[in-house]
Amino acid sequence: MRILCKSAEPITSNKLINLVKQNIVADDSEISGMLRELYEDMYLDRLDDEDTISYSFRYSLLKKWWKLNYT
Repeated sequence: MRILCKSAEPITSNKLINLVKQNIVADDSEISGMLRELYEDMYLDRLDDEDTISYSFRYSLLKKWWKLNYT
């Protein structure tokens, strides 16, 4: 989430997975599951292009809160 709150643009799921894996020990399916849950809980927006999926915060207030509390 820290990665998303620092980004002005949506980030692709592949890039998010790689960035998260650099900071914690997790496999791709765990990270994808977390992103899916955050999307289903309406924390994130998901943009589906032809071959990529990108995520961003749904609300700027949530993004600001994460940025203030976790960066």
